[in-house]
Amino acid sequence: MPIRHLTFDAGESVTAPLTWGQYAIWKPLQWFGDATASFNLSRSFELARPVSGARFLDAVRALVERHSSLRTHFVDGEQRIAGTGEMAVAFHPLPDGADAAAHAADIAGTLTADSFDLTSVWPVRFAAVLSPAEQVVAVVMVASHVAVDNWAVESLAEDLRVLLGAEPAPAAEPDTAWSPLEQFEFERSEAGRQLAAGALRHWGDRLHAAPATMFDFAPVPAAGPPIHRYRMVSPAVAVATPILAARSNTSISTVLLTVTALWLAAYSGQDAAVLQLITGNRFDDRLRALRAPTAQDGLFVLPRQDVALSAAFRQAFPAAVRGYRNGQYHLDDLVARQAEVGLARGLRFDLSAYFNDARRDRDWAPPATVPDPAELAGLRAASTFSRFESLPRHDMKFMLSFNRPEPDRCGLVLLADGRYLPPPVGERFLRGLELVVCTAVHEELSVADVARLCGVAPVVRGPDWVRTRAGWTRPEAVRRLVAGLLPGTAVTVACRPAAGAEQVVDLEVYVAVDGATTPEPLPDLHRRVVAALPDEPGVVAPDHYTLCRGPVGPDADLGRWETLPVIDHGTGRQVPVSR
Repeated sequence: MPIRHLTFDAGESVTAPLTWGQYAIWKPLQWFGDATASFNLSRSFELARPVSGARFLDAVRALVERHSSLRTHFVDGEQRIAGTGEMAVAFHPLPDGADAAAHAADIAGTLTADSFDLTSVWPVRFAAVLSPAEQVVAVVMVASHVAVDNWAVESLAEDLRVLLGAEPAPAAEPDTAWSPLEQFEFERSEAGRQLAAGALRHWGDRLHAAPATMFDFAPVPAAGPPIHRYRMVSPAVAVATPILAARSNTSISTVLLTVTALWLAAYSGQDAAVLQLITGNRFDDRLRALRAPTAQDGLFVLPRQDVALSAAFRQAFPAAVRGYRNGQYHLDDLVARQAEVGLARGLRFDLSAYFNDARRDRDWAPPATVPDPAELAGLRAASTFSRFESLPRHDMKFMLSFNRPEPDRCGLVLLADGRYLPPPVGERFLRGLELVVCTAVHEELSVADVARLCGVAPVVRGPDWVRTRAGWTRPEAVRRLVAGLLPGTAVTVACRPAAGAEQVVDLEVYVAVDGATTPEPLPDLHRRVVAALPDEPGVVAPDHYTLCRGPVGPDADLGRWETLPVIDHGTGRQVPVSR
C-alpha cells in the first residue's frame, strides 16, 4: 500500500479556544480516554470517472487549505490551527475482481476503527482506491468527531466530489467558508452571549419540571459489554410517519420523538419523559457552510398524560422546537446551570436519554393513497433487524437515532445500556415503535396504547423504593448518605405524604446533635448532601431536615425522635436559581 504525501499552505498558524460545538464533543470524549474510535465519522464513494493520483492529491490539498478544522490539533481545550504542514494519503490497489465501492467501504471501516491522538496527528484520514491502470476509482475520508459532525462530514464529501469533478459545484457556493475561528469570535460577541443566555434560561426553566433521570431504578448485572446497539431498517415507518405528521400538523421527527418519550416514561414509571435532543444548529448560511461540529444538546420534556396520541404529537411539537432552538451555549455553563437547579431541587441530574434526527434533509413524502392495514403489515414484514458489536461503556444509557438510508426506508438505530434496558427490550422497543405508528394510521390510539403495543413491561422496583418530588428513591440509602457526612451522629428518615401530590412522599431526615456541638447551618448541610449524591440511582437529598438535641438510642422509633427538642428545621434550599 503506497503512501504519498501532500503539503498544504493556508497562511499563518493560529491558536484559539474551542468553539461551543467543538468543546461539546471534545470535553465528553476525554471521559472515554483512548476508546473514542466509535465516534469517528467516515464517508466513502466510487467515482463515476477515474482521476489521476495527482489530481486526487490536489483536491485533498484544496479541501484541507480551505477548511481549517482538517488541519487542527486539539489540545487542552484549544484549537491549534496549522497554516502549513504535510499530510499522508494512502493509496490502496483494487484487488482483482473486487468492487471499488465495497473495497472503499472496507478501508473506511478499518480506518474508522483507530482512535485519533488529536494532540499530535491530523483529525482526518484520506485514502484512495487505485485501479490496475493507476487511476483513483474510489475515495475514503475518515475524521474525528471533534473536527466534524455528521453535517460537516457529509458536506466535506460533497466538496471533495466537486473538486474531483464528480458532481457540479452548487449554484450559490460562497467565496469563503465560515471558519471555526470566525465562529469562536461570534460566540464571544454580545450577540453570541445573548444567544447562550437565552438557551441557558430555557434549560433552567425546563429542568425544574423534568425528572432527574429516566433510570432511577436498580440496574441488572450485564453479561459481557453492557452497551448494546440495534438497527432496524423499516419501509413501514417511512410510510406511516409522514401520514401521522400531516394529520397532526407536526413533523416526522416529532412523531418518532413522542412515541419514544412516552414509551420511555411508561417503561421507567415516570409521569414525564426527559430526553436530550441532538440538535445540528445549522440555522443560517454561515453555520451551514462551517465544516466543523455545531451539534449540541437541546432539552425536551413531555408529560405522560391520559390523552389521544395525536394530541400528544401536537403537545410535543412546540416543546421540541424550543428544545432545538436552545442548543447553543458553552457546555461548562450548562453544567453549572444543571448543578444550580439540582441544588435547589435536591438531586443530581442524569440526562442520559437522547434522541437524534440524523437526517441531513428531505422528509419522506406522504403516500398518494393511505395504505390499508394489510399493506402496512406487509411493509412491516419487509423490515430488517440487526445488531452491532456491543461496547464496554458509554456516557449514554439510551439513544434513538434515525436517518434516511434509502428514499423509501427509515433507518432506526438504538443504543441501550443493557443494565437498564436488557437485550430483549431493545428489539421489542424498535418493533413496537414501528407497530405503534402503523396502527395509528387507522386507529385513534391513546398515550396508554404506546406501552401496550410495544409489549414491554415497566420496570419493577422493590418495596424499599418510594416516589418523591425528586424521583424514585430508597429512604435507607438517603439516611446512610446523610449519616456518612455526620460521623458519630444518629440519623433517621421518615416518609410523609406530600401535599397535593398523589402517591408521592416527602423525605424528612432527623439528625440528633450532641449537646456540646454547634449544629451546622441547614443550607450548608444541604449543599454537602447534594455534592455527595452518588452516581447511582435511588439517592436524592431529603425534602426536609430536622436537627434535634440528642442523644437518642440506635433503635429508637420515629415516635421517640419526634419527642426530642428541635434545634432547627427546614428544607436547606436557600439558593436562588437563575432563570
